[in-house]
Amino acid sequence: MRHLVLVGLGQAHRGVLARLHELGDAFRVTVVAPHDGRFGGATAALLAGTLPAERLRWSLPSGVPVIRSRAVGCQPIHRRLWLADGRVLEYDRLSLNLGTRRMPDWVARPGARQPRTWSGHSVRQLVELRAVLDAEKQAAVVIVGGSSTALEVAGGLAARIGRDGLDVRLLWPDGATGPRTRAALRRLAWLGVDVIDAQAETLATGCLRCRDGRRFAADHVIWAGAAEPGSSALGMSLPAASAGLRVDRRLVSPRASSVHVLGTTASLDGYAALAGWDGERQARVVLAGLRAETGTHALKRYAPPLREMPIDLGPAAGLVSSTPWLGWWDQRRYRRIQTQGLDGSNPSVAPT
Repeated sequence: MRHLVLVGLGQAHRGVLARLHELGDAFRVTVVAPHDGRFGGATAALLAGTLPAERLRWSLPSGVPVIRSRAVGCQPIHRRLWLADGRVLEYDRLSLNLGTRRMPDWVARPGARQPRTWSGHSVRQLVELRAVLDAEKQAAVVIVGGSSTALEVAGGLAARIGRDGLDVRLLWPDGATGPRTRAALRRLAWLGVDVIDAQAETLATGCLRCRDGRRFAADHVIWAGAAEPGSSALGMSLPAASAGLRVDRRLVSPRASSVHVLGTTASLDGYAALAGWDGERQARVVLAGLRAETGTHALKRYAPPLREMPIDLGPAAGLVSSTPWLGWWDQRRYRRIQTQGLDGSNPSVAPT
């Protein structure tokens, strides 16, 4: 029986775990993750207060061992994985789904009397932020934008402007393009969010300072810049590109055929990071590769999605698509990702 190690509990690995029965008895699986998984894709509803935080929890299928630690290094030649607690795991197949870089150093290490900082890419931190805002009622929030996540965070907070008296500013870097982004920014401005063309630089006493010298008062700063692979990906001794670890169309690392890389950790063809929300399709490619080892299945090749996911700005503004109308295919895919496992029954780990 081969040993499959899954590092991280992103959407792609949840898709693999949901279909473990397809592998039969060919693999035994071990999960390495510092904390339990949470569903993404409901950011706006969570911050707006319309989605209970309990419904975001995700549980592993029974019988799968979990190591609560972080992976800090990999030796593909000898197929060994080093963990932060000092342990070394030997594997036959390794899959890395390390997620998005949470925050840059200048945000993650605030000093005394500086705004509290949060990561818009961390569902766990957004749950904590909502509890803090519920208790404070009055607060000035500055969102460092540049990604669809930033738009969703701003949409969720926009629903609280009139109710809780929040002062919400969204700093959007110059050069935002695309009809979907422009439409979302217009809706947020209409809802009362101050959309400002500025590039955040550092934190100061009670405010956020920008590169052009402007300062914006803030009690809370939410960093939601463009998705980048986490820093732990750099220690994996695998071929890398500017956008992440290189993979081919089988989502396998070059010169390391035993290693799969998924989600925003992966750089397809060396120039584009994979979409984290498209983890369901990535999981199918990985499963096909695992089954191909036993001679029971043909290999699959991954192709990036042709359409972008609609941006969910929450109950106050709804969905923003790249087209004037949201086709049935977009709606079906969006609703499946949004509602998968949120009703407490955890259908993502049930046989399909």
